[in-house]
Amino acid sequence: MPAMEKHPATARKAPQALRARAGTRAAAKPARRAAPAAAVATIHLFDFPRVYQASGMERISVIRHGVSARDVGEMAARMKTSQDELIRRLGLKRTTVARKSQSASKLSADQSERMVGLSKLIGQAQTIVEQSGESKGFDAAEWLEQWLSHPNPALGGALPADFLDTIEGQELLGTLIAQMQSGAYA
Repeated sequence: MPAMEKHPATARKAPQALRARAGTRAAAKPARRAAPAAAVATIHLFDFPRVYQASGMERISVIRHGVSARDVGEMAARMKTSQDELIRRLGLKRTTVARKSQSASKLSADQSERMVGLSKLIGQAQTIVEQSGESKGFDAAEWLEQWLSHPNPALGGALPADFLDTIEGQELLGTLIAQMQSGAYA
């Protein structure tokens, strides 16, 4: 089954912008604007398009500042998955997340980077659909969860979710999402 066709587990079909289009070439990425590192307060983890469109310096600032451990549960809820499943996928330790959530602490830079990377992937999907003009009723976090949960031929039949625990894996997933938009994905 092509990766972007309707999944049996979801009642909605992926918007045209996220379905492979034959004969089209990769589109240029939108330009990213530079901003000072002090812009950490202007980026919220759940403003997915903003995280995706932010400069690398802005995302690094958020990562260094740290993501609240409580945001792991919120991210899981937005993706309509369990917190334990999200923790496993991101390669986090359940006891660490629980302890830091209880004390309202922040995740380490390494852990925060994986959360920011996940937010960026959701923002990428949302941005693609918004640019297509087909965003009404589209829930990017829920769509990403569905996509992550199904074997992907471009990954040798592996689940995309199995690549969330490393930054390199998240970048690979971002490349696949971009290829779906451009039609380069087969």
